[in-house]
Amino acid sequence: DSMVDSLYTEDPTTGQIGDQEPSVPPLPMDPSGGAAALDLRSARRMESIRDGEESEDESSRKKHCLANKSLSRPTINKACVLITCLCFLIAAFVATLVTLIKRNKARSASLVGGTGNSTSAESDNIFNTTASGDNGESLNPNDNQDETDGVDDTFVYTSATALSDQESPQWKAMDWLLNNDESRLFLSGGASRTEIQERFGAATLYFATKGNGWSSDLGFLSGGSICSWNDGESLGIFCNEMGAAEKINLASNNLSGSMPNELKYFSSLKTLYLYYNELTGSIPDLSPLTSLEEIDLDTNSLAGDVPGSLFNLPNIRYLYLLYNKGLTGSIPNIQDQSRLERISLFQCSFFGSLPSSLGKASGLELLQLKNNAFTGTIPSEIFGLPKLETLGLHGNRLTGFIPSIPESLGTTLVSLSLGGNQLQGPIPDGLAGLVNLELFSVHENKLTGSIGSELVQLPALQGLWLFDNKFTGTLPDLSSSPSTLAELYLNGNELTGNLEDLLATAPSSLETIDLSQNSRLQGSISTEIGRFTSLKSFNVSYCSLDGSLPGSSLGPLASVELLAVAGNELSNTIPSEIGKMQALRVLDLSRNAFSGDIPSEIRNLSSLASLDVSYNPFLSGNLNPIICDGGTIDITTAVADCADDFMTTVKCDCCTACCSPSYEQCFAA
Repeated sequence: DSMVDSLYTEDPTTGQIGDQEPSVPPLPMDPSGGAAALDLRSARRMESIRDGEESEDESSRKKHCLANKSLSRPTINKACVLITCLCFLIAAFVATLVTLIKRNKARSASLVGGTGNSTSAESDNIFNTTASGDNGESLNPNDNQDETDGVDDTFVYTSATALSDQESPQWKAMDWLLNNDESRLFLSGGASRTEIQERFGAATLYFATKGNGWSSDLGFLSGGSICSWNDGESLGIFCNEMGAAEKINLASNNLSGSMPNELKYFSSLKTLYLYYNELTGSIPDLSPLTSLEEIDLDTNSLAGDVPGSLFNLPNIRYLYLLYNKGLTGSIPNIQDQSRLERISLFQCSFFGSLPSSLGKASGLELLQLKNNAFTGTIPSEIFGLPKLETLGLHGNRLTGFIPSIPESLGTTLVSLSLGGNQLQGPIPDGLAGLVNLELFSVHENKLTGSIGSELVQLPALQGLWLFDNKFTGTLPDLSSSPSTLAELYLNGNELTGNLEDLLATAPSSLETIDLSQNSRLQGSISTEIGRFTSLKSFNVSYCSLDGSLPGSSLGPLASVELLAVAGNELSNTIPSEIGKMQALRVLDLSRNAFSGDIPSEIRNLSSLASLDVSYNPFLSGNLNPIICDGGTIDITTAVADCADDFMTTVKCDCCTACCSPSYEQCFAA
């Protein structure tokens, strides 16, 4: 209004009103100094007016003006000015809108070529969608533009190839961002670079891991901030106070597909949990994520070489890659000032030697490397880690001796598992100081020497796994072993001694006693076995035991699931009290000298799955009413001396194998 009013304000110097026509300026001069020639049509028209001849148009205009004398000249001019202003405002709005669209097109065009001026065929054909912007114009992020609005490196971690493929998660994410994102964040022009990167990264993660098949979509691809893409508790994306993604937890959410490279856009990320899913493919290099502290990819189907940089991220503390059998690679040299606290590569396919630089990770509490293909010796530096609680090197190809254990490790080490390697030599010195050690496992090696008392007397010991080595000497004295001892595996060695002594002195807390395949172990199964009321597994097969089974002591052992005494010289009848061992699943009495009839009480063992009474030439009876004739037993394996020859003493129509003691052979039924 002030603009219009000013057009009708009286000039204080001339007294003229602002709507009066200005004086006609002189005609422009041509370069020669003469008046510039009017065009032919204008000249003729002016000439006719001077001669008093009016054109038809001019005459009509005058008649129209005479017919509207009621409208004053100021009023007409004021309307014209208003119309002019309105046209100006519309033109400005259209120009602004066009500029905004150009900016965003240039921003999208920069995705491929690094600038908005890419002219490659690949760049020009990344998108061919028909979705529209606010003014109805189709948004093609690869149109060439002159301006890039400073975003030429916004999507630096996304390849042109990925954006060119309309089936790729990157293309789908960008298409969503440009055309379907309800927030219009990318098109608003007011979003920060980080906001755009993280929104694109989150959308790519969704498409790359088949988000439409997730157990819960957690609000992904909704119009709100990605900070709201969560369940409000623990799953989804969670942000810091600055609005940047700090935690991504999509554990156990039925993710499939692969981990996209666009995870690199989450520059403030501290926690990445993708465990218990069905992810495939390789792990991308996440070295730009310098804030990352925890990564857990446990139990997927990932494969390929693991980037070594993952072990040396400046803030990484927890690295869980376990149960991904396809993952390969080696552990790189660990840098100084490492903040690593927990490494678990259990059940992967890593190889190479263990670097001594692991000793630099002074805060390391868990080093779980079981079931890989590591070779070489165990670096002594590992045993010098002052906070180490769990060391798991089982199931590799390690050689050499077990290093001595320093006193500094005594108060922290809880679990030491070195089994399934090719280690040799004796049990190392320094064990007496391991006051918190609960598991000592060195099974399936080539260790020699005797089993010292300092090991079996460790105050917190729960599991002692020494099986399948070459240990010699007598059975260890367990009279001073702690009441916490539950698992005793001494099988597969060359130990001597008397079983009765062990049963009389071992702590009654034992749940597993396995002394099998110690061929020089003598004695008998005494009534002392009744002390072990928590016993679940008792295996003394292939020793040199004699005597009989103490029925009165076996009956109360209601928790025993496995009773194996095969390959000894046990005799007399099979006690009927065995029928009271309700938890029994495996009963192996084969290759002894039992006699008499097989007790019918065995039919009461409703949990029994495997029964072997073969190679007992003096044993007789009929197993058909006991295990074959539709009783309560659902047995899967039954073996007896039921072969059709002159030595047949047992009848069994449902046995899976029938043996002949005279021919030392068993035949499948």
